[in-house]
Amino acid sequence: MSFPSISHVVLIGVIATAVMDMWLLILSRLGVPTTDWRLVGRWVGQMAQGRFAHAPIAKVAPVRGEHPLGWLIHYGVGPAMGSGFAGSNTTAPVRGCVRTLANHAVFGAGLYVAAAGIAYL
Repeated sequence: MSFPSISHVVLIGVIATAVMDMWLLILSRLGVPTTDWRLVGRWVGQMAQGRFAHAPIAKVAPVRGEHPLGWLIHYGVGPAMGSGFAGSNTTAPVRGCVRTLANHAVFGAGLYVAAAGIAYL
């Protein structure tokens, strides 16, 4: 068995993330709230300004370029948004856990399909 190249690993991750994003797009079209990547960009943008702790990120003042920055971070690292362990800091932790489990199951399926597709090539 040979190890995949870095480019293959990155490509698999990007494809799997795109698969998860298609899933999230379907959910949002069905009226299910999904992640707003602007908030991820705002979170990172606040860090760049020296602020690491603050009120809920949705209540923090926007930063310039937060939307593209959020998408870049999403595809680069996919950080958590401080919802607590298993969503314990949210108003509906069980529902949040189920959504997260479903989203990551789709991501995992995307990883498998992408890796299998690249191995086939």
